Amino acid sequence: MKNNLLNIDILGSSFTIRSSEDPEYLEQVVWFLENKIRETQDKVPVTDPLKIAILSGFFLVDELMKEKMKKGLPYSITAKDADEIGKITSNLIELIDRNI
Repeated sequence: MKNNLLNIDILGSSFTIRSSEDPEYLEQVVWFLENKIRETQDKVPVTDPLKIAILSGFFLVDELMKEKMKKGLPYSITAKDADEIGKITSNLIELIDRNI
């Protein structure tokens, strides 16, 4: 599978990710995230970019869990999922720290 590069500029941080996902799909993911960030900025009186990002993530997970509940799907995560989420989060924080 081809590795695609995507430049991302969100909340004043710019970085590039490499993914085997379709570039159009990746652009949609970024667009969705940018919209969620704007919604968060409109909802809360917070200006710190890190806090905005964390709150946006919180709101996204809330939406995901509610959608899963509507469909009767389990919304809890396994220890393996939690480890993977932790690794991804750590990698994202490291990438952001290197590029700020």
